Amino acid sequence: MSSEVAEDRAPVQKLEEQLENLEEENISYDQDDAAPLKEIIRKYGELNSRIRTLYSQIDNYIGPWTSDQKAQFEYYSSMKPKLKEERDQVIKTTVPNINKGLKKEHRLSVEK
Repeated sequence: MSSEVAEDRAPVQKLEEQLENLEEENISYDQDDAAPLKEIIRKYGELNSRIRTLYSQIDNYIGPWTSDQKAQFEYYSSMKPKLKEERDQVIKTTVPNINKGLKKEHRLSVEK
């Protein structure tokens, strides 16, 4: 589970690092345009947190899963494809909107 989410999250993580660099360098960008990107970053963080919680609960656990463990797994199972679709949309529309206000050398890219 964790490795699948890490793979899906990788492009978003690259963009997150680039946003952080812009902020560290005091390069302004449209915060409203960046809101969907920041939201998908937050959602991937939440999903990772839930996966870690599930792993810690089932590590060395013998027996059927509890209702909470099942709920965590169901959340993961339902959110993973939704986040991937949302991620693709953010990359397709949000990143170009952010880039419109940036100089070429500061533009965001999943290729960096």
